[in-house]
Amino acid sequence: MILSGGSALQARVNPEKKEDPKPASHQNYKGSISVVGGITMAGVQGEYAFIPEVGIRAVGLCIFGADFNSMNRDEYILSAIITPVLHLAPEFKILDPVLMLGFVYSFHHWESKAYHLGMNSNSTIREGNLHDFTFGAGIGFNFKFANRFKAGINLWLNYDYGVDTNLSLRKKKGNRIILPVPLIELTVQF
Repeated sequence: MILSGGSALQARVNPEKKEDPKPASHQNYKGSISVVGGITMAGVQGEYAFIPEVGIRAVGLCIFGADFNSMNRDEYILSAIITPVLHLAPEFKILDPVLMLGFVYSFHHWESKAYHLGMNSNSTIREGNLHDFTFGAGIGFNFKFANRFKAGINLWLNYDYGVDTNLSLRKKKGNRIILPVPLIELTVQF
């Protein structure tokens, strides 16, 4: 297009401003609710984000005894985790990596069975509860597959205790161990 005369002078003095397309803004969510699970565990978690990069997470988890994880079918562990969460890259559209370091309370109901004595019976001889308060750390990789939904895996490393059984078939806390707890997470953000 060729401009002449007054139009050309006007175009030089006030050139048209071209609008740059603005990148799609990242939507920040204040909270989320998740269902978490593993091979012999299930739970829920909630998170509140103070700012897009930092939040606080509460996790409730139940670990079921399944005769292959050193717990018989009548044993279980209830755990509660409170941890600050650092979202490493909130501007990523697809991936949400997180770091966690927090406190863990666990309630372990144990039972010693007659088959521990070589008897062909599944009756309970002794039972009791163990309580523990410790800490752990975790890392998570979640994939945002829709506007408010993400799914992924978290690996929590708990500074836990081993369980020892003495001659009277009473179970007690043993030496401290690092216990890896892998969890699959399905999350809804709001």
